This record gives sequence, structure tokens and C-alpha cells, in this order.
Amino acid sequence: MKRIPLAKKFCYRFMFVQSLIVLMIHAPVKAQKVQVGFNAGINKTIFRKSASSFGNSKFFSIPMQGIVFSIPMYLKLSPYFALKTGVNYQLKRFRVEQRDFDIDGLRGNIHYGVGYNVGEFPILLSFKPLNGKKYRLEYSTGCVLTYNSPVSNTSGSGITESEQNASISVTAPVESWESSFSPDLYVGISLTKFTSNVRNYQLTLSYQHGMAQLAESGFTTEITSGSITKKENVVLRPLISGITFTYTYFPKFFLFGK
Repeated sequence: MKRIPLAKKFCYRFMFVQSLIVLMIHAPVKAQKVQVGFNAGINKTIFRKSASSFGNSKFFSIPMQGIVFSIPMYLKLSPYFALKTGVNYQLKRFRVEQRDFDIDGLRGNIHYGVGYNVGEFPILLSFKPLNGKKYRLEYSTGCVLTYNSPVSNTSGSGITESEQNASISVTAPVESWESSFSPDLYVGISLTKFTSNVRNYQLTLSYQHGMAQLAESGFTTEITSGSITKKENVVLRPLISGITFTYTYFPKFFLFGK
């Protein structure tokens, strides 16, 4: 029997407990209110090394900016709680770079980056205080099911200073990586403007924590300076997380229920 990875098992249990909470909250509520909005924003992808291997190379990661578009949907469960779901798209990118080669008199850089088209299905529980104010903080947590499809890679190298004849090269493989599934944990806080307890628009800051490794990719580096030659096979199998900042507008014609 095929074993379910620990990360996925944890997220499935988290979603099961969350579903029980939703049912308990939802049971006494007769009237429903559904709101659908349009969302756009930016993200920063955080590279986590995980099972990646850099050999003896001194690589470090650089957070890269991407974009976010989504159609969020709120299903009212009670005056305080709502189920937040919908469909999301994110362009996520990360980059690793090496500048220290442990060779006297040689300075330069090697860089390698990957971009992913990411489709997402969030299952979140949202809480807002019932205080009658026009502007309120709204809190969300839960799980986001993500499908990560590699779409591009970039690589390059250069020498900025050398005391001997030197060369630096990076060879990336043919793009043959597989797409991967990841259940991500999510926490977010929104500043929301309400009119008669109905959302008008909101600004959201969120953090998403990847729980499953991406499909393997990698590259080869070769550094030569005088009689010294260093060659490394770099294997990337990272976990990625991310921070997003988005704006959501809720049209009145996408408000359903009482």
C-alpha cells in the first residue's frame, strides 16, 4: 500500500478538523450570504533548501517577486465566521546565487532561477469581530491546495575580477521537471471596509508555508582559475513558502443570499 507523505497527512487532518468546526458553526445558521470578489497583488517566494544539495558550493537564496490573481468567495457561517475559498493563480519564482568560490583573486557570480505557474484552491476559516465599525480586521487560517507547474528557468555566470586566466560556466538541464502538488498552511490578516456588514474591499497580508517538496531540478557548475578547476552538480528539491499582499474588490452584483 502506498504511504501518504507526512506533510499531506498533516494537512488532510487539519482540513478534517476545520470541516468539523465549520459544520458546528454552520448548523444553527439559517440564512446564508455569499460574497465573490476580484483580487490582485504581489508575492515574494521564499526558498527553503530542504532536500536540495549544493555540494561544496556556497549558494544562497534570493526571494523573488511574482504576481497574484484570484477570485475569492466568502460563505457566511455565522455573524463572526465565514468559509473562505475560491480559485487562485500565482506566479512564484526563486533564485539561488553563488559569489564566493574559495579561490584567491577570483570574483564573480553564478545564478539560477525557476518560475512556476501555481493554481490554488484555498480552504480557509475566516473570523471578523462584530463591532459595527466601517473598517475591521479580518483573520483567516487554513490549508491551500496548490499545483506547481514549472514554466521557465534562467541561468548565467560572470567574472568581475581575476588574477589569472579564469572561466565560470553553468549548464542547466533540458526542461523536463514534473509538476508537483503541495498542501500549504496559510495565515492571513485583512483590513476590510464594510457597509451594513457587507464587504466592499480589503487589503490582505498573508503567509503561506509549503509542506511538500517541489519536483527535482538542478544544474552543473564549472569554475577554472589557473590550474584550479572546481565542478559541482547542484540538485534542487526545495520547499517554498511565500508572503503575499493583495487588494480585493467585492462588486455588489456578486452578493448572494440574505
